[in-house]
Parts: sequence; structure tokens; C-alpha cells
Amino acid sequence: MKGILKKKIDNYYLIEKQKEARAVVLDGYPCWLTVDPANYCNLQCPLCPTGQGRGSRPKKALPFAVFKRVMDELGPYLIHADFCNWGEPLLNEDLCGMIEYAKRFRIHTKLDTNMNVFDEKKAEEIISSGLDKIILSIDGATQESYQKYRVKGDLEKVIRNIKILVERRKRMNRANPRIEWQFLVFRHNEVEMQDARKMAADLGVDEINFTPPYTGSIEWLTTLEPFRSKYYEINGEKVEFRKPGEKTVCNWLWDGITVNSSGSVSPCCSVEDAKDDFCGNISEDAFDKIWNGKMYAEARKHVANHAEKPEKESRNVCLRCDHVGWSNHMDIEFILRKMEKEVNGAD
Repeated sequence: MKGILKKKIDNYYLIEKQKEARAVVLDGYPCWLTVDPANYCNLQCPLCPTGQGRGSRPKKALPFAVFKRVMDELGPYLIHADFCNWGEPLLNEDLCGMIEYAKRFRIHTKLDTNMNVFDEKKAEEIISSGLDKIILSIDGATQESYQKYRVKGDLEKVIRNIKILVERRKRMNRANPRIEWQFLVFRHNEVEMQDARKMAADLGVDEINFTPPYTGSIEWLTTLEPFRSKYYEINGEKVEFRKPGEKTVCNWLWDGITVNSSGSVSPCCSVEDAKDDFCGNISEDAFDKIWNGKMYAEARKHVANHAEKPEKESRNVCLRCDHVGWSNHMDIEFILRKMEKEVNGAD
């Protein structure tokens, strides 16, 4: 087992070295995966492309066979896998099997869910799969507040489902998945933050985090400065929190990959439209053909040069990007340190 982890660690440092050198063609593999089990949802969140029904991608659940192909090729190198992007992952009946298969490769796994599609059987399957962390998207402490953003969501049902998950985890004597309540702070729910903290503690949730939403709409933005998004509007003018002259590097192009429910590949988790996916489909094409293909090379060169002005007419979505570095990975180094301790036999 330590050999599996060492391979991941060696690959991570190879990629970091190549990222520092701004290499365009890579010898290493991505260590971070975002995979979309299902790109459709049971809710209609008004700021979400899926909730708005923009329909930029055909509705589809990722077939297990395609996921297995991804794991068989990338699994030995991946450190972390996120199971969620444009839809509700629990709508894919193969989800728990996918997580279980990923855990064969010693990959740290995380699932994001609105927790409206859940029952006792699903709780046992998720716990048994070996899932490391589950993020519960709940933005309010009352139904009135919660449903303003989580349209068609039922807070009473969600609370009941959390109790099922906590109880089953305790009964099965498992520490995982770690349960985190994620609360997007909006203008309408900011007064319920303290109530949500108490609810989380009473329910046995391990952690509650309050997060700024990605929106420029003053209607939704909270008055609490720490939870305002990275950009907002004042008198119709877009104001960015990025400091003047600040240069950021997008890690995605060197160490991360997004696999959509169709098997297509996006350079990061923020690519909404199918027309902006990079050439190739991981269900059919050799991974290296995509990873070191023309579009990835073009994107790496652009970001490595700290290009400050997006090329709005470019076919390459990375060249058009105006928020380089905003969606970089979280916790990857923390997970890596734990792996290194296990390999080195440290307590």
C-alpha cells in the first residue's frame, strides 16, 4: 500500500517542478480530479447554470465503465477526487460504486450534495464506500430562508437525512465520511448564521463553514464583508478584490482535470459550456493525447506568461478566462502531508 502512495507523492513533486518551470508538455499526471457523476439536478438554484436551465450540456449520468477507465489510467497518480460539478451526484445510481472503486487507488474522496435525495440505504452505501468527506449544501436555518436559494428543496427532509447519516455512521463505528455543512452567505440568510451553528452542533455535524457565493448581483450579496464574493457590483460597475498588478497562476493546467458526465475533458471545474471542452473524450482517446494536446499546450503557455488581458475571441476557454487562479484546489497539501507521514511511518 505504501508503494501506491509513494507513486502519488513522486508524481505530485514532478508536477510541481514542471509547474514552477512553466512546462508546456508534461511528464507527470494530474493529482486532482473533479468528476461529474450527473450534470442534472433536482433543485433549481437561481445562480447555478443547471438550476437556471441554461442547458449548455445534454443531461447525462456518467457511466460506470467510463469512470473505471479514468481510474485505471489516472488512479495511481490521483491524490484527491471531487464527486460533483454541475449537478446532484446522488442522482447517479452508480455513485457509491464509483467512490468505492476510487478508494482502491487510495484516493482521498469528497462528495457535494444538497441532501434532498437520500435514505437509510443510501447512507449505508455511502459510509461503506469509504468516502472521506461529504459536503452538505444548506443555505439557511429555516425553510423560508433555505428555499429562497435552494428552490424546491425541503429543509425538514434534509435535517432528517442528516440525522440518518450521523446515526448510521455511529452505528457502523466509522469515522468517515467527515460531515461538513456548507452555508453560502447571502443577504437574506446572514441573520441565521448563529442558528445554523447551533443546528449543526445539535445534529452531530463535524464542521460548518460559511462561504461567499460567486455572484456579482447586489440582490444576493451579504452585507458582511468577509463573506462577500470575489467581485461585486457598485452602481453597475464590476469591482474585483484582486489587488492591482497581482499575478496568479492557475494550478489546474498542471495538476488538475475535470471529467464531465459525457466523458469530455474540461481544463477546470468552471467550464460551463460543452463547446469549451478541450479536444478529445476520455472514454475513447488516450489520456496523453488530451493532456499534452494542442489546447492544453496553448493554455499553459498563456497562463505561464501571466497574460493580463483575456483574448475574448479565442477558441480556447483558458485564453478567454478573466479569473485565472480563483478556483485553485483546496486542501491538497494537507492530504499530501498525511500520505507522506504514512509512507514514512510517522505517527
